[in-house]
Amino acid sequence: MISESSLSLFSVFISFIYYFCFAVLLVIFLVYRFDRSTGKRFSDLMANIVSLGVDKPLEKRVEGDDDFAQLDGVLHKVAASVRDLRRTEQAIIDNAVDVICSLDRNGRFSQVNPAAESLWKMSKDELVGKTLVALVAEEDRERTHAVIQAAIEKGDSGSFELKTVDKDGVTVEMLWNVFWSADMDRLFCVAHDVTERKQLERMKQEFVAMISHDVKSPLTSLQLTLGVLSSGKLGEMPEAVHSRLNRAETSVAHVVKLVGDLLEMEKLDSGAFQLYKESVSGARIIEESVALVEESLRNEKMSVDVKAADVQITCDHQRMVRVITNLLSNAIKFSEPESKIEASFAIDGKDALFEVRDHGRGIPKEKQQVIFERFKQLEADDEHGKKGSGLGLAICKAIVEAHGGTIGVRSENGKGCCFWLRIPCA
Repeated sequence: MISESSLSLFSVFISFIYYFCFAVLLVIFLVYRFDRSTGKRFSDLMANIVSLGVDKPLEKRVEGDDDFAQLDGVLHKVAASVRDLRRTEQAIIDNAVDVICSLDRNGRFSQVNPAAESLWKMSKDELVGKTLVALVAEEDRERTHAVIQAAIEKGDSGSFELKTVDKDGVTVEMLWNVFWSADMDRLFCVAHDVTERKQLERMKQEFVAMISHDVKSPLTSLQLTLGVLSSGKLGEMPEAVHSRLNRAETSVAHVVKLVGDLLEMEKLDSGAFQLYKESVSGARIIEESVALVEESLRNEKMSVDVKAADVQITCDHQRMVRVITNLLSNAIKFSEPESKIEASFAIDGKDALFEVRDHGRGIPKEKQQVIFERFKQLEADDEHGKKGSGLGLAICKAIVEAHGGTIGVRSENGKGCCFWLRIPCA
């Protein structure tokens, strides 16, 4: 016979089974509903993520205002931004004046912009698949192939100049900048047409050669002749004639110096500038420089106080004399008559330190860097009517930097200035 306690336990057990089955059915129902709604939304979101990753158009937006919908909205905004950037990038490439292209590992064109078609007078279909070397002038082909292979092997960027030939056989000189992308297995290139610039450079070189031969030589002869006449070696001349000869001699000397400065600057620009280093005493450089401005010092009743250590340094002797002479000439130009100039040389650590100090009007702080640029001069009333080429300090700077040194000035307005330069002792 079943007791009441047993019936009570059985009733509880039946109730538990009932509620358990109800809970299971409820979970199954909710999972089914989730799979039908949320599962579909999650699947659409993942599809859009994949499409964005492979640069394909995104599917329809996920509707709603939950996290899925918000994340999908961000994806669509990113996709729109990417499309805008691609359109902008393509517009820049299509409208660029320079050639923009890519080469495969074998040096064949894989992409070209309209500028390439215009420059070489070939269609895109004609260019794609053709090697760059096939467009290069015969004398540059071997070097071009070597440069391309080096960029690919080293995975590096670089720049070089070469001559290419268009469809009509016209030579085009170009400056190339290249970058190898290992990820895309492509050499990306930007090439600028420098034909006109090269022609101008050749014209400038021809002009400088003409100046050197057809202008400088006659001027030098004229300068010597005027010097002989004004010295009285060919007989005494009336004072009026002597005065005119002196003015003519000064003018010719100015033009000769200007021509010399132009020729020196051309050497610096063309790469023909070379240093001829030797061991020389710093004191000797100062002494020779002072001797070269002795006449100017005498005319202005000035003197130079020299403090120079007799220590050997290694430098281009003649060019360092030119630098110090130029600094002394400027000091004379911007100083009052009967004043004193100081020139010094000393060893400072591993550097040779030269200084030229005057007690003139000084240089405003805002112009202390400008004066080392080409054709830059200070305008002043106290230059005694003397004008330079505007190249002197620019040439000084180039010579000092060619020695691995630096040049500068310390000055306060109205308190004179001190030009200094440092170069390695060896």
